[in-house]
Amino acid sequence: MKTYLNLIVLFFINSPLFASHLKGGNIQVSQVNDQNLTYEITVTIYSDLTLGIRAYMEQKEIPVCFGDGSSGIASRVNGNGNGEEISNSIGKSIYKIQHKYASNLTAYRVYVALLSRNQTIRNIKNADYVPFYIETLFNPKAINSTPILNNDIGVLYAKVKQVFVYNPKATDIEGDSLSYRLTMARTSTSNDCSTLGIPIESFKQPNEVNEVGTFKINEITGDLTWNAPTQIGIYTCSFMVEEWRKGIKISLTVRDMEIVVKDEAGETATIPPFEAVIKAPIVNEVSNQALVLSTENEVISDMEFTIFPNPSSGVFKAEVITKLPSKVVFQLFDNSGKLLQEFKHTNVGLTHFQEFNVEAFSEQMLILKVINGIHSITKKVIIK
Repeated sequence: MKTYLNLIVLFFINSPLFASHLKGGNIQVSQVNDQNLTYEITVTIYSDLTLGIRAYMEQKEIPVCFGDGSSGIASRVNGNGNGEEISNSIGKSIYKIQHKYASNLTAYRVYVALLSRNQTIRNIKNADYVPFYIETLFNPKAINSTPILNNDIGVLYAKVKQVFVYNPKATDIEGDSLSYRLTMARTSTSNDCSTLGIPIESFKQPNEVNEVGTFKINEITGDLTWNAPTQIGIYTCSFMVEEWRKGIKISLTVRDMEIVVKDEAGETATIPPFEAVIKAPIVNEVSNQALVLSTENEVISDMEFTIFPNPSSGVFKAEVITKLPSKVVFQLFDNSGKLLQEFKHTNVGLTHFQEFNVEAFSEQMLILKVINGIHSITKKVIIK
């Protein structure tokens, strides 16, 4: 709680006005000059003009973290710097800034953290006190612009007991392949670029609030389908657009957005049994070297493995996503190689999730190993 209070104070100091109004957005990175690694960063933010009109009007600039330890202030460029109302009292702000990177030897994560999310979101507790966070990861070794999401969010309306479908209509100017995956909505505990995004502890996928029906995204087409909402309200969701070139992942764009469920007439759906959402892992390493991106000379792993929170003082969680359905084993070792805990997942699946309680361990470094029968991955866990 203390961390969030400190964060709120920081945002009061650095923001023109505290108001719960942010509804969604994403970041696009475009290479301006491939010789000196100059990139233009475009941040698109959607706001609720009913709840936060003053904050929207005054937010002509926002801080942007470049992923190399530096940051800058991006200016709003649309609507003569005032933004534009696109529909249903929704404001759209486009911010731009250019940045020159010193090296192409590592991937970079560009991110933005702002106060505050829209209030009364059903799948995030006290959402108006949870900072809004979006990011894009890219590999500067590839001459490239990250995908453009062409479908303005505005207000996305779903209807009770009716199938909801949305598509971001992402395009890539270089013709690279795109794929899509759901992920967890994230937040930040700092607006000074010292802390990366972390999963929102209270976040649930829209269909997990009442454990009814399915909430899925088609990996190839990008169709996001909710079959079907059963209660009115505002829900947040987040998904990744992954960019591939010759089988190598070269960028990852996160879009955060809201879905408003209303009770209106229409064709009632046959709602399938509840399915927990298969989520993409949260890339939460401090070092940009650990980003889930590949250079053109690297071999793609058949597993992606995430630990959060890390460091941990009590309970941490591990999530593994495999390219092929697999059984996995989680093994936790101390730094001398002694096996402390082991969990065998005998179910065959693409996603495996495991929780570890480390309250009994003193301050130290542990090693978590995941085995899928073919390959294994190890990562450090810091106990504080």
